[in-house]
Amino acid sequence: MKEKILIIEDDGDVRKFLETELGIYFEIISEPDGLSGLQKAQSFEVDLIICDVLMPGMNGFDVTRKLKRDFETSHIPIILLTALSNDESQLEGMESGADAYITKPFSPQLLVARIFQLLNGREILKQKS
Repeated sequence: MKEKILIIEDDGDVRKFLETELGIYFEIISEPDGLSGLQKAQSFEVDLIICDVLMPGMNGFDVTRKLKRDFETSHIPIILLTALSNDESQLEGMESGADAYITKPFSPQLLVARIFQLLNGREILKQKS
């Protein structure tokens, strides 16, 4: 069974690109903004979330903080994707609880490798508990 990945990305072109690239390996659900993405993560069982940082309304840092503070969703690995490559933004991403921070433009192969690494790490933790 394919793992489910939720993509939260306001840029339609980037969202479609991610859906196409990742759809080879995973079942993809996508949302165009932070609020709908947050609601989807809370109502559907997903294995990993890829979230843009700069979005209107609720940004990726806020989405990540809310999901990591909620017991029901705190276990879901979150990868933040952003054009913000400065140290302060990366620090804020890590402090919000993100499991990985990847800057745009990014290599699809690097993203897929990071996803598999995070999913495998979660699987090992599940087996140990």
